[in-house]
Amino acid sequence: MAITVTLDRMIHAQAIHHGVGKEIGLQGDCASAGSDPDVNPLDLLAMSTAGCLIIVMAKSAKTRGIDLTGTWADVDCQLKDYVIQSIRVTVHSRYRPSEEDRAFLETESHHCPVYLAVKDGANVRVTFEWGSSAKPASSACAGSAQPNTKPASSACASSATA
Repeated sequence: MAITVTLDRMIHAQAIHHGVGKEIGLQGDCASAGSDPDVNPLDLLAMSTAGCLIIVMAKSAKTRGIDLTGTWADVDCQLKDYVIQSIRVTVHSRYRPSEEDRAFLETESHHCPVYLAVKDGANVRVTFEWGSSAKPASSACAGSAQPNTKPASSACASSATA
């Protein structure tokens, strides 16, 4: 995986994933109160954790003929003194698995490499809401799993003290 991250102005960087040709703007993190509309690195980590959990779970579900399309996750993280204190992920799915499938899917989700990388350094809590009738926080188009995009907010709540 070849990725280049370049600081292109104060408290802003541009990341390029060369393998897929995608660019992502990165603003100053939560604690520095960046005003740019791009995501910040902490939000990206929170999104990556949630995304990885549900993608790994979906891949495992497919081996049992289970389609988890439409499953989504709400995620937030708590930051204190520039250290991630916790990441909370709530996975929602309209699918109602048997007890055996539920245990399998929840266990499989925890094989996510992002989760494995952060779980020992931060309190990472993952909960599941099977058979959920709720809808994702934002749906740009019906049936899509669009990320919750609120330009002026952040998934990471900070309480940075000097």
